[in-house]
Amino acid sequence: MSNNSPLIDGENRAVRYLRLSVTDRCNLDCVYCRGVDRPDFIPCDRVLRYEHMLRFAGIVKNMGVTKIRLTGGEPLVRKDCAAFMRRLRSEFPDLDLALTTNGVLLESYLDTLKEIRPVSVNVSLDSFNEADYLKLTGHNSLSIVQANISALLEAGIKVKINAVAIKGVTDAGIDAFLKFASEYPVDVRFIEFMPMGRGTIWKKASFLPASRLLELASGRLDLTPARDPESTSGPARMYDIKDGAGRLGFISALTSHFCASCNRLRLTSEGNLRTCLFDDREYRLGGALRDPRVSDAKIAAIVRAACRTKAVGARLLSGRRRRAVADGGMVGIGG
Repeated sequence: MSNNSPLIDGENRAVRYLRLSVTDRCNLDCVYCRGVDRPDFIPCDRVLRYEHMLRFAGIVKNMGVTKIRLTGGEPLVRKDCAAFMRRLRSEFPDLDLALTTNGVLLESYLDTLKEIRPVSVNVSLDSFNEADYLKLTGHNSLSIVQANISALLEAGIKVKINAVAIKGVTDAGIDAFLKFASEYPVDVRFIEFMPMGRGTIWKKASFLPASRLLELASGRLDLTPARDPESTSGPARMYDIKDGAGRLGFISALTSHFCASCNRLRLTSEGNLRTCLFDDREYRLGGALRDPRVSDAKIAAIVRAACRTKAVGARLLSGRRRRAVADGGMVGIGG
C-alpha cells in the first residue's frame, strides 16, 4: 500500500483531521480539565520541537489529512507559537488550520491569525458571569477574553465559542449565551461534560444533557436546523437563529455519540499518537519523529497500523466500570 493512499481505519472511517497538542501547559486552572489530581506537566525535554510537529504534519497530510487544529493545554503559552503557526501555513498552504484557545492571550496573536487565515478560532468560554468564570477557571480574565473575541470578529476571523455544559452553571447562565449568539456572527456550541481523565470532578449531578439545553434554547429562540453544508462537517448539531447573527450548536458526546463519523487523530505534545479520545492506548512516535534515520514511510506505516485498531469511543464509554473513561488528564491528552 502506498504511503500516500487514503488513511482508513478499521471501521472504514476516513481519517482527515489531526488535533495537534502544542503543549500541556495552561495559564488557567479549569476544574473540569485539571481535575482534583493536578497531573504533573510533561518535562520540557520530552516535548516535541516544532520541527518534529511539522514533520508529522507533512506525513499525515500525504495520507489524506486536510485539517489540523492546534490545541493544548493552551497552545498560545508556548514560546514562538506564532512563528510555528506561520511555518505551518507556509509549508502547507492548502491545509485547513484551526486553533482552540481559552482566549486570554489572543491579543498578541491577532496579526499572526490574520496572516495564516484559520478556518476558525474556537474559544473555550464556559460562562459570561464573572463569578462563575472565576470559579471554573481560577482566574479573573473574562473581560480580557470578551475583548479578544470582539477583536477576532472585527478582523473577520470565524469564531466558535465552546462551552462545557455543567448543571447549575450553563443552564442558569444560558440567556447570556443565547444573547451573544443572536447578536454576533459566532457559533456558540454547548459540549456535554465528559467523564475524562484521572481525578475528574464529573458526576451525574453535574451532568447536563444537550437535549435539555436545546429544550431551553428552543423555548427562548426560534431555531431551525442549520442549512449550510458546514453544519454537518463536525460533531455539533447546528441551528440557525431566526433574525439572529450567529448559530447554536449542541455536541452530545455522551447521550448521542457521533463515533460513526469520527475522522480524527490526536498527537500529544510529547509525540504520542492517540486514535480515540476515550482510548488510553497511545503509540509513541516522539523518538521516531526526532530520529532522521527513521523514514517518513516507516512513521506512516505505524500511523496506518494504529488506525486499523482505532476504537469506537461509545463502546468504551458503555463498558466503563469506573467514573473516568481515561487515565490521562485532558491537559496531557490534548482535548
